[in-house]
Amino acid sequence: MKWLLFPILFITLSGIRAQTTKDLIIEFSIPPVDKTIELEKLRFYITNIQLYSEDSIVFEELESVHLIDLMESQNSISVAFPETVGFNSIHFNLGVDSLTNVSGIYSGDLDPTKGMYWAWQSGYINFKLEGKHPLSQARNQSFQFHLGGYLPGQYSIQQLKFATNNSLKLNVQFDINSFFETIDFSKENTIMSPGENAVKLSEKIVTYFKLNE
Repeated sequence: MKWLLFPILFITLSGIRAQTTKDLIIEFSIPPVDKTIELEKLRFYITNIQLYSEDSIVFEELESVHLIDLMESQNSISVAFPETVGFNSIHFNLGVDSLTNVSGIYSGDLDPTKGMYWAWQSGYINFKLEGKHPLSQARNQSFQFHLGGYLPGQYSIQQLKFATNNSLKLNVQFDINSFFETIDFSKENTIMSPGENAVKLSEKIVTYFKLNE
C-alpha cells in the first residue's frame, strides 16, 4: 500500500506546478484636477476582467468585482492568472451587471456599507463622483453624479477594451478634466438615481478612460 503513495504524490505536485500563476497589476489614476474644482469622492466598480489573445478569451477572473476609490488610495487591482497565458488585450466592465444586482446583498467590495448601494429596487451605484464646481447652481456649488441602473432602459454598465503588449503592469487613467469640460454645470450637476440621464452620462464617462503602459 505504501508504494502507491509515490505516483499519487507525483501527480499532485505536477498539477500544482502546472497551475503556477503570475500577477497582472492594474492601477487606476486621474491627472491633477483643475484648481477651481474641489473633488470629494470618486469611486467606481471594475468587474468581469477578461484577457484576450486576438479574438479569443484566454482568461476570465472568477468573482471579478473590484471597488476603486481614488480618494482613498484604493486604486489598484491584482489579478492572478496562469503563467502559460499570453494576451494582447484586456476587457472589463465599468459597473455591476444585472445578475449581481438581483442576487442579493454581498460582502467585501459589494458590501452596502461601502456606500455604493441604493436599495434592492435600484441596486448598485456603478460610478460615484462628487465635489464642488464654481459653475454649479446647486447648493454650495456642489455636484453629485451617482450612476447606476440595471433594468431595461436604465442599464448603465459600460465595457472597456484596451490593446496591450502582454505587460504585467497597466495604468488606466480617467481624464477627469477633459470630462469636466463636456459638462455644463449650470444645468447638469445632480444625478442620483437610475434613468436616461444616468445612462447617457455613463456612456460619456467611459470614453475618458485611457490605457497607459
